[in-house]
Amino acid sequence: MRYYSDELKRCFDTEEQCLAEEEKARQAAEEKKVTKAKLAKAVEDADKALDKSYECLELAKQQVAELQKEYDEQVDAIMNPVLELIKECAKNRADAIKEFNDKFGVYTTTYTGNKALNEMLKMNKAINQFWKRFYY
Repeated sequence: MRYYSDELKRCFDTEEQCLAEEEKARQAAEEKKVTKAKLAKAVEDADKALDKSYECLELAKQQVAELQKEYDEQVDAIMNPVLELIKECAKNRADAIKEFNDKFGVYTTTYTGNKALNEMLKMNKAINQFWKRFYY
């Protein structure tokens, strides 16, 4: 005689074999439920850990912003007097060139050798300093 299992939708030769297979299927289903619940719990835990990590990132960003502000203040305290001196010297130079131009015509300078190289490097450095602030 053949035995049919409604749960498994299969036929078996003996009743014991049918019951054993149904029991195995139930256990597998329960294990699958337990495993699914464990995996869902693991995903939820990972989500919580990720949220905490993002909170830590926000705190770190705030600390970096505070440090950057302090750093900027210190840099300004050091650089501003020097920049003012450079502006004053550049203004004096421009005034001297203007006075020369008014009295004798166009002021020209010819650079050769190391003087030309130094002037070129000075101009490159000024250009690089200007663009450097856009990279950070």
